[in-house]
Amino acid sequence: MLIKHTILTIFIYIFCSLPHGDLFGQKQNNNWYFATAGINFNGPTPVAITTSAMSNFEGCATVSDKFGNLLFYTDGVSVFNRENNVMPSGLSLFGDNSSSNSAVIVPKPGDPNKYYIFTTESYYPLTGLHYTLVDMCLDGGLGAVVNAEKNVFLTGQTPEKVTTALHANGKDVWVITHGWNDNEFRVFLVTAAGVDPTPVITAIGPVHGPDFFQSVGCMKMNRDNNKLAVAVEISGNRIELYDFDNATGIVSNDIVITTPHSATGLGPGNTVYGVEFSPNNNFIYTSSWFDDNIYQLDITSGDAAVIEASATVIGTTSATGNVGALQIAPDNKIYAATQYKNKVGVINAPDEVGLACNYVDNGFNLSGETVYAGLPAFVQNNEISYQPDFDLFAACAGGLSEFNFTTDAVYDAVTWDFGDLATADDNSNLFDATYSYSDTGTYLVTLIFTIGCFTDTATTEIIINSGELIDLLPADTIVCIEDLSSIDLIVTAPISDIEWSTGSTAADIEVSADGIYYVSGVDDCGILQSDTIIVDFIDCEIDTTDNTNTESCFIQFPTAFSPNGDGYNEVFNAVTNNNCNIENYTLLIYSRWGELIFTSTDANIGWDGYFKNIPQELGAYIYVAHATINAMDMQQSGTVTLLR
Repeated sequence: MLIKHTILTIFIYIFCSLPHGDLFGQKQNNNWYFATAGINFNGPTPVAITTSAMSNFEGCATVSDKFGNLLFYTDGVSVFNRENNVMPSGLSLFGDNSSSNSAVIVPKPGDPNKYYIFTTESYYPLTGLHYTLVDMCLDGGLGAVVNAEKNVFLTGQTPEKVTTALHANGKDVWVITHGWNDNEFRVFLVTAAGVDPTPVITAIGPVHGPDFFQSVGCMKMNRDNNKLAVAVEISGNRIELYDFDNATGIVSNDIVITTPHSATGLGPGNTVYGVEFSPNNNFIYTSSWFDDNIYQLDITSGDAAVIEASATVIGTTSATGNVGALQIAPDNKIYAATQYKNKVGVINAPDEVGLACNYVDNGFNLSGETVYAGLPAFVQNNEISYQPDFDLFAACAGGLSEFNFTTDAVYDAVTWDFGDLATADDNSNLFDATYSYSDTGTYLVTLIFTIGCFTDTATTEIIINSGELIDLLPADTIVCIEDLSSIDLIVTAPISDIEWSTGSTAADIEVSADGIYYVSGVDDCGILQSDTIIVDFIDCEIDTTDNTNTESCFIQFPTAFSPNGDGYNEVFNAVTNNNCNIENYTLLIYSRWGELIFTSTDANIGWDGYFKNIPQELGAYIYVAHATINAMDMQQSGTVTLLR
């Protein structure tokens, strides 16, 4: 019994969203420029870059587009375009090429044409944190520094430390630095509106200063953007670990670790410098100016003493000045700046414990170029330069589908291609557009959008349905009671606004009584669909009440079975106790027309309701059984009802 109801629906939509994966930069960190060298990570294996115009000693930064094409790089003082020329106005930034974190580049959220360069000075005179804006639409698309936003002051006297964290909203970016002669973290938020000059300040952990050499050492954020590591050199000679709340910018849970480098007996010049997290966040790795060892520390305990005790030498470098910065790469390896060499060290498996992390001192050849102490800094998981949202409300054939462009950014123009090959008139330049598909099917929707000189494309597939009536429930059901006192009724088609005759709004209900059950809901086309099912509970169990003597033997056959996959009464077969010695067994099943459709000579093998691998119709079937039971011949025949 199947009942359907349809009402006229004018405009009900299904929400879906264009994927963002093609819209922003998984490859924005794929080009590294440092010292005189570089590495390109776009291919299956990294390739050395030998065209750098830079020659810096420590901190630097690089940024690429979403395809991994170089945009520009900087040592914190000069900015070089993709043709390795200094950008217009790209000189005299307030960084220093001998600052641990001289610069970091932050894409402006909502605008793929603009990038901020944040800079820090060297350990003296500590002029503070500044930022400079680069506009890639200038100089014919090669980019130029915007003079009106060059060396903008944010906060005074900071160590050589700056890093970034992706905001919890996936769009904005935190820029993190530390105060001087205090214990304050100063955290600035970058949004589509620009750089907020008012920092989130957290006073926590040791004071940085007054020894200017304490300024030296790297600051790093992990890939999850929730843990911060700070290397403090010379008189500090420690690593500070913190939790970072990327929703609020608050730093918490300070853990101060005495570095293993201080225990090597090389004196006060033996100082921590580089620090980096493993991809799984279980370990940090450290390096030093004058200690030729690289250490792994297990940070999972959260206890400073335990972390210190876990320090393991995972490799030794032959570098003249030992190891500078450590930097995780797109290939999930950690690279080490082995000073004054034309090769860099590589930790090949940084998630593994101890020597299993596989440090190779000359792990990557720079093709004749030289590495010093620095490696480029990046925004971890950098997918934030622009994130427009596109809402698709897909109706059915003959109805209107809506295509809505929603974003915080100011886009100049959009073009929709609705992918309807049956007509040439399937385009729109409206930000919020509508289109009526004349037929069902799968359509590829394309959106081209433009901001300034930037143009990009996004695509997604949508399915246009027919709006036909659909089955929501299985066929009417007869249930053998036995051990089953209830069954689940499950809606088998995607609908919303579900309502059962029992009052339930769940996708499935449990019933334990005979009756007619009804469900309704709205399908993908906005049509009100409904369906009914009749449920009958019957007693299919064999009556064995007369078999009170456990020494006796009985063999009987049920009157019905239901091979419907619910695990109950799936097979028609003899039912007996363990006191029967059954020999010469034969079970024959005939259709109502007398056709033999099943034979068994094993009392343990019964009929599953199939003939020649085809499920048989519901109804009555004839069975004939022969057997020798406890040395006595037996023959029984009757009918059995096949149920579903």
